[in-house]
Amino acid sequence: MMAKKYISLKVATAISAIIIFGGIGYPLFIHLSERLPSEIRRIPIKRDVSSPVEDGPQTQVSAVYLYFADEKGFFLIAEKRMLLQNEDPAEMGRAIIEDLIRGPRGKFVRTIPEGTSLNAIYMSHDGTAFVDFSDALRENHPGGSQTEFLTVYSIVNSLALNIPQVNSVKILIEGRETMTIAGHIDSRFPFKANMILVR
Repeated sequence: MMAKKYISLKVATAISAIIIFGGIGYPLFIHLSERLPSEIRRIPIKRDVSSPVEDGPQTQVSAVYLYFADEKGFFLIAEKRMLLQNEDPAEMGRAIIEDLIRGPRGKFVRTIPEGTSLNAIYMSHDGTAFVDFSDALRENHPGGSQTEFLTVYSIVNSLALNIPQVNSVKILIEGRETMTIAGHIDSRFPFKANMILVR
């Protein structure tokens, strides 16, 4: 009888330990996952860029506004596009960025260098969109502080002003944080939308 009670006590103790340490471990894992999003929460882009949105919970076609440079390279101008609306903000962001990479259809000027591709895009719990580009974003950039400003905010505005869940945008290159794209703007921190550059 005593042996049975002893075994039951050991079982109860083991279960309690699992509950207690599991309760501690779970928020610790969440904390680490937030600190290392590129390692844990990365959503790879492996799709044909010819199709704006291919899967996920789609609803209807809606208007979005992509921001390209004006002909003189001073300001950003919105160009209207019709894309399939997607309830997943990361998927909607993918469609927007891939269309931005393709460049303008009218008289405006592209803001993302040719040869650039999108590696991944994902959302954090606080509304930050992490956008991971290929190294061509930096290597093929023409340079100049104003041109770099237009590149950064064409990306940021195209996401933040079209997707309600996006509060800020963090630009990555090849899965890593970058100090700058062309040597003028500190890109270590997320950017918020900037309407001063928009005309």
